[in-house]
Amino acid sequence: MYKNLNNLLEQRHISAPMLAKVLDISQGAALGKIKGNYDFKLDEAKKVMTLFPEYDFDYVFASEET
Repeated sequence: MYKNLNNLLEQRHISAPMLAKVLDISQGAALGKIKGNYDFKLDEAKKVMTLFPEYDFDYVFASEET
């Protein structure tokens, strides 16, 4: 799970359906990516970072294992 990403999404009131629209993917795929079940593609990660430009990439996408 991407704990920091999940927290940031919650703080900004960005739901999985909203993120799915930003990434142009299904809601299920967006949930799977947030949970860490699927990897973000580079272009998807770049789109996510446009939502949080003040944060470092490594912070946003830190996994629970790290």
